[in-house]
Parts: sequence; C-alpha cells; structure tokens
Amino acid sequence: MREVRAEIDITAPAPSVWRVLTNFALYPEWNPFIRSVSGECINGGELSVTTASLFGILLNFQLKVDNILENRGMRWLGQTIRPGLLDGHHYFEIHELSPNKVRFVQYEEFSGFMLTPSWPVISPLSRRGFDSMNKALKERVEQDLAKAS
Repeated sequence: MREVRAEIDITAPAPSVWRVLTNFALYPEWNPFIRSVSGECINGGELSVTTASLFGILLNFQLKVDNILENRGMRWLGQTIRPGLLDGHHYFEIHELSPNKVRFVQYEEFSGFMLTPSWPVISPLSRRGFDSMNKALKERVEQDLAKAS
C-alpha cells in the first residue's frame, strides 16, 4: 500500500468547509481537480466522479461511499476494472484546530497488483490534483465567509 497526502489550513468553522465540500453541484465552479460528482453521498451510496488529469484529460470513476461523518469527513473506494488491480481509498478529513480554523486533509491509500508499475505516474498526478483542490477549497470557503460578513 502507498499513500498520497495533501493538507491545508482553512480559516473557517468546520460546517462551512463541509457545506462546500459536499455541495457537488457547484464543483465545476471552483474545483480544478474533481470536475463533477453525481450520485448519492450517503454511506453505501454510489458516486460517478470525473477528475481532471495531465493535459486536461478527464477520467471517470465509479466509486462507493463507505464512511461519512458530518462536518468531519468522508471516504470513498475506487477500483479499476477488477478489484485488486488498482484500488484507492480516498479520504477527505476536516480537523478542527479552533472554532474558526480547520485543517483539511485529503489523501488516498492505493493498493493492488498494478500499483508498483503505475506509481511513478499516479503519485505526482494525484499530489498535484490534491494540492490544487485543497487550495481552491480554501479560497472558496474563505470567500463565501467574507461575502456573508
């Protein structure tokens, strides 16, 4: 198993971050990495997710939500054509640092038979995507709060 991780501090309460993170309909407006999400964001729900990759190529995944904790995070599982070839548990975590500040952590644990040969491509692309999404999430949440003030 290998992991890619990205973190960012956001000056906002956890529920504000959660609202933006789970409002999938607005992802095309602000999210440069996860371009669209559709489906049921409930434990056991299935999602169809489109991500942007190198050179703007869009990749589509069918995922299963297997853990949601309101205002704290969620996790989903993605698999390639067959379970065990290349699997990824993707985590979004919101850690409260103070009432008006959180640390947003996004990471994915990869495993499977195809992990070793694909790691040189997966690792940098995933990291770049996570970093870009985290920065965009921070901007969106903090701008929304500024507008509301």
